[in-house]
Amino acid sequence: GISVLTAGADLQGTARATVTGADAGHAGRAELYAHPESGLLLGAAAVGPNAPDWMGEVTVAIRAGLPLATLADTVHAFPTWSEALEPAIRDLTSQLP
Repeated sequence: GISVLTAGADLQGTARATVTGADAGHAGRAELYAHPESGLLLGAAAVGPNAPDWMGEVTVAIRAGLPLATLADTVHAFPTWSEALEPAIRDLTSQLP
């Protein structure tokens, strides 16, 4: 029963999808959920290749209570599926009051 901010990103937009030849629209998707007042990540959902591996940073961020501003400053290895998190995190950060 709380308000959340939501942002998502398709994996198709990553260089990794291009390198692996993932079919358009079928590479996967990540969605992130944040608390609007605290700016903390509350949850996430992901579907895609090796999703448990590249969502590890999200679980650490939630558990450690890292603010979205810190996550937005994270540099991801290239090319990886986790780079799909970057636009979603930027989108959430832009939605904060």
